[in-house]
Amino acid sequence: MNQYGAAAETLMRTEQPERYAAIPPGERETFFTALGEQVAEQIQMRTAPQNDPPPDEDYLTGLGRLRTHRVEAEKAVLAEVLAEMLTQP
Repeated sequence: MNQYGAAAETLMRTEQPERYAAIPPGERETFFTALGEQVAEQIQMRTAPQNDPPPDEDYLTGLGRLRTHRVEAEKAVLAEVLAEMLTQP
């Protein structure tokens, strides 16, 4: 399970304990592993188009640009996925 799946599990366990308890214990790791992989894929899809550097960009500027895009994509995807998760009955 990646960091996104672990965060989602912690959030559901604390914010929606009834829903968390409804997931059979033997299926929780599979559920949150799949959710974490889905989040990671969505983040990668959002950052991939922005990976091409401008021709005059130096290394550190490019590194900063890529990191900024990654953080922005993480924030957006996590907000969407976790909001959806918390609003489902």
